[in-house]
Amino acid sequence: MANKSFDFGKLKRSFYPTKLKDGKTLVVEMPKKRTFEKMQIINDIDTDEAKSGEVYDEMLELLAEILSNNRGKEVITAEYLEQEEYDIEEIITYINDYADFVNSIKNNPN
Repeated sequence: MANKSFDFGKLKRSFYPTKLKDGKTLVVEMPKKRTFEKMQIINDIDTDEAKSGEVYDEMLELLAEILSNNRGKEVITAEYLEQEEYDIEEIITYINDYADFVNSIKNNPN
């Protein structure tokens, strides 16, 4: 009989270091379920839709949620990101890159 156990406390975690426009560095963690689901919805939006103001606001909120899930527990707001003038291209590029990071961990058999 195998004597095997699993300890969630000793699980090796993956992080996504992110440098913001103001030079601040965040160590972003893997998304929670709610954030992951929002990422899936945003992924289905086409480029023309992404240019509308409403979608921009949703993407700004998603980016703030992703960035706020960091090791330092620093809260990043959509208002802060808008004040720092993150444009739609930067937001889409970051979310896509972060999604690639998440998927690479999800698809890694080890």
